[in-house]
Amino acid sequence: MAKKRPWNRVGTVASVLFMAMAVFGGIAVFKGAVAESERAAALADPGTALHQVPSTVTKLGSGKYGGNELHVSFETVEGTRVTTRVRTLQSNRGYSKGQQLDVVYAEQMPKAARLAVNPGPAASFGGTMALAVFVWMTAAVVAWRALRDIWPKAKKPGSKKPRAPRRGRKARSGR
Repeated sequence: MAKKRPWNRVGTVASVLFMAMAVFGGIAVFKGAVAESERAAALADPGTALHQVPSTVTKLGSGKYGGNELHVSFETVEGTRVTTRVRTLQSNRGYSKGQQLDVVYAEQMPKAARLAVNPGPAASFGGTMALAVFVWMTAAVVAWRALRDIWPKAKKPGSKKPRAPRRGRKARSGR
């Protein structure tokens, strides 16, 4: 009897965990894209009341995609404290933590804010969605690989041994 191939538990668990992280990461990116598009729409709407207020830089964005972002904290006209992200025109290297800046925010959505001077472009919905789709496709490939690893292997159709001829008949030589 053929020896049974051992089940790769560590690889399977790692694949399932990676797949779950990719799915939840894709959902988070999708939610972020929707939130960014709502913020951009709130700032672009001509009927929106905009307010300019002073703010403080609480954190500088970093990395490939966060290099032109600032996290700012400000108080709205109504007196509520808001912390949100704003985009700079280019790199955020000219800014420092604790720096005072003026921001413009939408009255209906205080999280929708931009710099008062030299605001950066709004986040593109399409680019963020492309990232979400890429993450989900990665999760699908990992899921397929994990299932292929777990599922029992089927015998290939051409792997049978040739049968002996039945009794009473001559074995035909190949034509």
